[in-house]
Amino acid sequence: MNSQKTLLYFFKKYILVFIILLSYLFDGWINNFAIILSSFYIFFYLIIKKEYDLYLLFLLLLPCIAIGSYDSTNSVLTSSVSLRNINTNFILGPIVISTSFFAALAIPIKLLVELNKNKNKNVLVLWFISLILTILGLFISYFKGFENPSGLTVGFRISLTFGVFFLKSYVNNQNLFYKYIDYIIFNEIS
Repeated sequence: MNSQKTLLYFFKKYILVFIILLSYLFDGWINNFAIILSSFYIFFYLIIKKEYDLYLLFLLLLPCIAIGSYDSTNSVLTSSVSLRNINTNFILGPIVISTSFFAALAIPIKLLVELNKNKNKNVLVLWFISLILTILGLFISYFKGFENPSGLTVGFRISLTFGVFFLKSYVNNQNLFYKYIDYIIFNEIS
């Protein structure tokens, strides 16, 4: 009986995320809407929240983690099953819109908003310089006419990914952190 109450509470807490995840299974504008909705959800969640719910972040990033990257130009094979109908991103000009991209994009904004919390200001400055250089490279590539069916944001995404190392200061409760990790790995919550 206790596990049923926990499951019901869990379902109520993450109902919007489950609806978004189910929307990925549809094709066309519903899928694109799910990508946009999950992208904005994770973007604003990472910027606004003081303490992160790692399981919520995991659920929002699950399509990108499990399926990988798929757009109209290529398909992804996972476990010998073709997932041609499930898009996890779409290209808008030179930028690939996806949940993982907006999650990574939220990190520098969060760090700028709470700049005084960061103790590694020298590393942070170097990271922002690398971001500026990759943005310049993106614009130079775009204006010189380089086209790539997968978008031109690869270098920018790599630079953004390094910002994850700065987020450890936003995990204040170690027990809660381990609880979420246990739930993600072992699917157990107490």
